Amino acid sequence: WYPDLDADGFGDAGAAVIACRPPSDATDQGGDCDDARDDVFPGAPETDCADATDYNCDGVASAEDGDQD
Repeated sequence: WYPDLDADGFGDAGAAVIACRPPSDATDQGGDCDDARDDVFPGAPETDCADATDYNCDGVASAEDGDQD
């Protein structure tokens, strides 16, 4: 189980908890790169090219040109 402090359905993989039943405020989905923001999680939309936040946790901020085109 992964603590999900922002309740976006994804938790902090670095803080995994082994338990038979889910602790409160936990999820079975890890990968959240900012568990303090509910708009940041794997697969989140990145629509603002001027915003340097990595909303979808892919390691590339939306304002960056990852493929150099």
